[in-house]
Amino acid sequence: MKKSFLNHEKPWLTGFIITDTRDSAVQMIRKTIRDGGDSIGIEITRLKPEFWNKDDLTAIFAEAGDMPIYSCCYRSGFGEGRTDDELTALSLLALECGATLIDVMGDLYDPTPWEMTEDPAAIEKQKALIDTIHARGGEVLMSAHNHAYYPPEKILYWMQEQAARGADVAKDIGVSDTEAQLCDALETFRLLNENLPIPYLFMTGGAQCMATRLFGGALGSLLYLGRVYDDGVQPELTTLVKFSKTPLKQF
Repeated sequence: MKKSFLNHEKPWLTGFIITDTRDSAVQMIRKTIRDGGDSIGIEITRLKPEFWNKDDLTAIFAEAGDMPIYSCCYRSGFGEGRTDDELTALSLLALECGATLIDVMGDLYDPTPWEMTEDPAAIEKQKALIDTIHARGGEVLMSAHNHAYYPPEKILYWMQEQAARGADVAKDIGVSDTEAQLCDALETFRLLNENLPIPYLFMTGGAQCMATRLFGGALGSLLYLGRVYDDGVQPELTTLVKFSKTPLKQF
């Protein structure tokens, strides 16, 4: 039985898998384990659709042993052009195959540029999906990738909304392109620590994002997301799994 992402004493060190084949995903999980990672994240929609089946996903997830697995199905990669219902079905398949923490997009059923819907009908469908995942033994992370700078109070509001919709973990990826925006990102950690009732994952992208990613776990995030190889294949991630162990130990 896989471990839970919840009620963990220290931040998880998560090797995030972005690749398009089963064999490569297996190798990346094995390297994450060798480098000291204690959990796996995988963007299912970066795998080629030929691997979106029970046999392949089960085999990939089995490589992690009892380590918890965070599964994402987004509208990017091979998910581009898929309906939200198709992505939801893929998320439920990942849960069936052994994923632990299922990503539910904050704008599922009603896409928005900042990835948090306010549409009542979409929100009710999200809540029903979260109930289904919980009933099947899964944990839920609700995510938003903002694609632009927003102030700390707005990000706190969105993440409180994610908690209100039933998520076990809140996630927001903001933007910090300037030093002032980085300072706001650090202030966001304080607001989340003081006001959010559930665990969270917060970090930023942009020119001044490194501190939020390298020290996010020390500042309050549930986990560090680390890339597996230092080869430019995972440009979305800024820190290596093996390097992330340093701040993790220090703090």
